[in-house]
Amino acid sequence: MHAGEPARTPQPTLDELRALVEQSGRDVELDVTGDATDLPTGAALQAYRIVQEALTNMLKHAPPDASARVRVEFTRTEVLVEVTNTGGREPVAAGLTSSGRGLAGMAQRVELYCGKLETDPLPDGGFAYSRRCGRARRDDVGADLRRPGAGARRAADDRGQPAGPRRRR
Repeated sequence: MHAGEPARTPQPTLDELRALVEQSGRDVELDVTGDATDLPTGAALQAYRIVQEALTNMLKHAPPDASARVRVEFTRTEVLVEVTNTGGREPVAAGLTSSGRGLAGMAQRVELYCGKLETDPLPDGGFAYSRRCGRARRDDVGADLRRPGAGARRAADDRGQPAGPRRRR
């Protein structure tokens, strides 16, 4: 900590998803399944931030009666984050300003961990976000960060092989 700077608060964790959903003030269903205990801190924060950005977009761009569903699933090989919101029936209120960089920021976060972000408008006027990412363990990411040229992009595919292009030696 630097002299004269305020203390920084800890980054949110996946344990705080319920509080995030409740803060939205909207009808949001939260479904979290699986075990995230060995998930790297950065990957867990990324999942939280994806949900946060998707809910923020709903608050900014969807009618006040729009509802949402947040699904986070941890399997042995991957982490899935899905957030969908309905289009609602009420008129969209003139609302919060937008930087227009939310989706780009989400895509960049997902790319850091070998994931893929899919975003799609829904027929009812709602929107869907889906992020699927290979699951690296805490010690896998740490080992990768100690090797020159390696980083958080390293994850395992379904066969346990490193994701991404192979390099010849």
